[in-house]
This record gives sequence, C-alpha cells and structure tokens, in this order.
Amino acid sequence: MDEASLPLSNRALWAALREMHLPAPRGASSFETALSKATGWRPAFAGRAIAEYRRFLFLAATCGGELTPSHAVDQVWHLHLDLPHYEETLCGRILGRPLHHRPGTGDPADERRFRRQYLATLRLYQDVFADPPPPDVWPGAREGGRSAARPRPSPWRRLYHFRILLPAALWAGAAAAAAAGSDETAFALLFAGFVTLAFLFAVQRPSPDLARAAGGCDGVSGWIPGDGSHGHHGHAACGGHGGHSGCGGHGCGGGGH
Repeated sequence: MDEASLPLSNRALWAALREMHLPAPRGASSFETALSKATGWRPAFAGRAIAEYRRFLFLAATCGGELTPSHAVDQVWHLHLDLPHYEETLCGRILGRPLHHRPGTGDPADERRFRRQYLATLRLYQDVFADPPPPDVWPGAREGGRSAARPRPSPWRRLYHFRILLPAALWAGAAAAAAAGSDETAFALLFAGFVTLAFLFAVQRPSPDLARAAGGCDGVSGWIPGDGSHGHHGHAACGGHGGHSGCGGHGCGGGGH
C-alpha cells in the first residue's frame, strides 16, 4: 500500500493499527501464544494471521460498508473480541466508534450474499494494499492462477450483455427471409428472437463491479470458501448509511458477537 496516497486520517489510522499491541489473554504469555494454542497453528502462521487481521480492521474501518474476513482472520477477531482491549482501546481510542462482529444466520439466502461479500473483501484488499491476499490466510484468493476477487462470469451472464444484439440479429434474419419469400423461415426466426429476448432478460443480471476503496463495499458476510463451514463467521459492519463513511451510521453499534 502506498501510504503517502492515503488521506491523513487514514494514514494515521493505519499506523495506529499496525503498531497496536494486542494484550495477552489471561494465563497466556502473549496474544500470539494464546492464538496458537486455541487454533493449533504454528506461531509463524499465527503471527501472519494477526498481521492480516490488522489489515482487515483497516478495511472494515474505512470502506463504508460491510466486510467478511477469512476463517483465519475471524479466529484472530474472536480472540480479540473477548478482551477488554477490543472495546476500550481498538473501538474507543483507535477507531473512535464501535466495530461489531455480526455472525451469520445459516440461512441459504445469506450464503449467497456471503459469497459476494467475501469476494468483495478480497477485491477491496487488493485494491487498497496493491497486493493479492495471501491464499493460505485468505482461502480462494487465487483459483487456477487468477484472482477469485474477479470471478469469471458464467456463459449465461456473458450472454446477458447481448440481450438486444442477439434478438436483433434474429429479427434481421427474419426480415431477410421474408424479403426472399421464405415465410416459414421468417416466422421461425422472428419467434426465436422473442424467445431469446425473454430468456436473456430472465437470466440473473451480473453483479455490479465490486467496489473499490474509494467507493465503499458491497455484499454481506459469513461464507468462507475452502473450510466447509457456513453461516457462523461474522462480518464487520461499518457505515454505509446516511452518507457516513468509516465506522458510523447504521451498521455499527448493533448486534453482538
């Protein structure tokens, strides 16, 4: 991330998050040690997950919408949530407002939204930090050599963009057939044009391009690819209402963890 390109307030926020000391839970020698013990991770991976958690906090506090963490980042978040430091220092002093973890419900409709949300988070991460998320901490960040943050559209969604062109071509063929005296062919092509038009408008419209940091975030949370779990991971809800950005307005302050 080019820190010099950030607004002064965001630059100061990132510096504070990067240098934030995470206190050791009771009975542990350090936050990292407690995380390793709770998850079974090696200390090196636990340290990397903590670093990614700091990045997630920065995105959640500045995107103006809702984000979903990876499973690993969510594990760090859960451990931090249980410490007084989370509300007193992170929310009270560094962010200056609440940042709540809102668990998923497991509802199938949520699952679809969660997929979009997670992909939006990956895209936002890459846009803000100018690096792809590390795939061992963020599963699904790379699929087949491409970024999952820019998912390949399905063939049907590609066809949607030709919803006028394809029927028009069929109707032009019908007109040519009629001019040539082939009424049956003209009728068949005309009918096919109307059927094609109806089908393409019935196909779900592609999602809008995932928002960049300057434009906020879209989607909701909960689904984490690759770990077989659904509906129990939370999301950060910040701003995105009433013209507020960062952690403010509806979406921050409600719910629990």
